[in-house]
Amino acid sequence: MWVGSPLGMYSYGLMMSQGLGDFSNKPLVQGKTTLVVLKLSKGSTGGGVTYSM
Repeated sequence: MWVGSPLGMYSYGLMMSQGLGDFSNKPLVQGKTTLVVLKLSKGSTGGGVTYSM
């Protein structure tokens, strides 16, 4: 998993190795500190992992 600002994007996001991702609606502002919160949840029946910002 990669978290940050993807190349060419002007917002924060997360990307998985499969190319799947999620983006925040918070714009990237140079020089400003921003709190980014990620949520990862594993399915109770052994299903996949759910992720969101």
